[in-house]
Amino acid sequence: METIGIYEIYNKETGRRYIGSSIEIERRFHVHKLMLNSNKHDNKYLQNAWNKHGESSFEFKIIETCSKEDRLNREQYYLDTIPKLYNLNPFAKETPKLTLEQIEYRTQKIKEHWEKHGTDKLKGKIPWNKGKTMSKEHCEKLKNSAKGRTQTKEGSEKRLKALSKKSKKVLQYDKNMNFIKKWNSAREISESLLGYSISGIHSCCNGSTKRNYYKDYIFKYEKHKAPLDSNVQKESDEFGESLSLIDKVTPSQVSNTLEKGVTTTGAVESA
Repeated sequence: METIGIYEIYNKETGRRYIGSSIEIERRFHVHKLMLNSNKHDNKYLQNAWNKHGESSFEFKIIETCSKEDRLNREQYYLDTIPKLYNLNPFAKETPKLTLEQIEYRTQKIKEHWEKHGTDKLKGKIPWNKGKTMSKEHCEKLKNSAKGRTQTKEGSEKRLKALSKKSKKVLQYDKNMNFIKKWNSAREISESLLGYSISGIHSCCNGSTKRNYYKDYIFKYEKHKAPLDSNVQKESDEFGESLSLIDKVTPSQVSNTLEKGVTTTGAVESA
């Protein structure tokens, strides 16, 4: 038989609690632990505390058993009387048939809750963890909690899109400084040209290499004050379209696809 009633997740280190109710408390305990240990709990305050203090610092307790009909009313009683809660919502969910007085009371309580805990109250304050370092034990707990997490395809695409906005555009030249192509980032070059590392491309752009070139090419960051000539840009775009048909190309393949040379001034040399 499952237990119906009110429960709490109690932090023995801080004395703070999370109050909840369920018609299947034991099963609800299991779900809470599963989500917390997977670092996927909906309550970010409870999740952060769990990550910081560890599972051994928390107790799952049944504080009252009651009927199914009284469950939400009893939960609301504890939410109203117990201080220092992790709960984001100061009210029990699904409470039916509210009177006008109850609605007004709840509205006022929600307003008071967010005036006290809202993010605006944190502006200008020094973060509590500024200057603090995490212990090896805490780092190990965070490491273990992150194991098994996988990034979705949507999340990966969103991350790459955000990175591309911050990436510097790179100009590619041959060793005679004939312009070849403008790339959106060093990562894009590395993914298109076999054997070209991101760090090597950045080193060439920064001038930190012994030579002014990297392997078969010279790479430079685009300077926005001096945009490419329209003819150069057109040649670059045409070359980019040819690369889109090839998953991976070698430097020799790149040179073979260029039948025209482009001078540094942007003029196309005759064949």
